[in-house]
Parts: sequence; C-alpha cells; structure tokens
Amino acid sequence: MIIQCDLTVVRDPELCKTKGGFEIQVPPSDLAEQFGKLLLEEEETDVVFSVGGETFPAHKVVLAARSPVFKAQLYGNMKEAKARRVAVEDMQPGVFRALLKFIYIYTDALPVIGDDNICDDDYDEIIRHLLVAAACR
Repeated sequence: MIIQCDLTVVRDPELCKTKGGFEIQVPPSDLAEQFGKLLLEEEETDVVFSVGGETFPAHKVVLAARSPVFKAQLYGNMKEAKARRVAVEDMQPGVFRALLKFIYIYTDALPVIGDDNICDDDYDEIIRHLLVAAACR
C-alpha cells in the first residue's frame, strides 16, 4: 500500500509593492473556507451522490479538479458522466461526508469530533475509512 501525503507551507501574509511605492497588505487565503461554504450552501450543484440513504449535492468541476478518480468518473467514458445522481456503494454516509470535506474536495480539513454528529467512537473508524479512500486517489 502506498500513502501519499501533501505538505503545505503556510507563510505570514506578504506585503506587495506597487509601482507608486505603496505597500499593499495581502490578506491570508480563505480559499478553503470559500469552498467549504460552496459545499454547505449547495448552490449550483450539478451532481448528487446517494450514499446509504443520504444524499450529497456537489459540484462536478470541483470534484474533477481535486481528484483524478472523480474526473474519470464524472467527465470520462463512465456512465456517471451523464448522470446527475450517482449511487455510491460500500461506503458509510459519514465517511463520504468526511471524504468530500477532506481528501479530495473542498477544505482539506479532518473531521472534528462533534461536527456532523461524529462521536469519539466513530472518529477512529472514519479516519481508517478515509485512509482507504485516499489510497484509491
């Protein structure tokens, strides 16, 4: 088994000099928050995943940009490319929710105990399932 890890180095905000000699403070990136909000508000979604009786609206273009697996599934020659609803078998809804938020898609954040009804007992199990899903990336 191969596990891939991505490392992100976060630096302090930089000052940029303009032609007039003025300095402009560049605010820290909030891209992850914006994509998280995009997922939560479900605006302009174009695909719905059905997982264990729960539904998860999402955005194909974001999924494809973040995951070669989703890109092949949603824009390739697979039947899901034309479908607006995709059934996901062999995965728990809580794991799929965490998958959308963490590994591939929107925020790169691990699930937090208490969020999305995740309790201490479920947390380790969800993390194990996320590692399996990450291996499929």
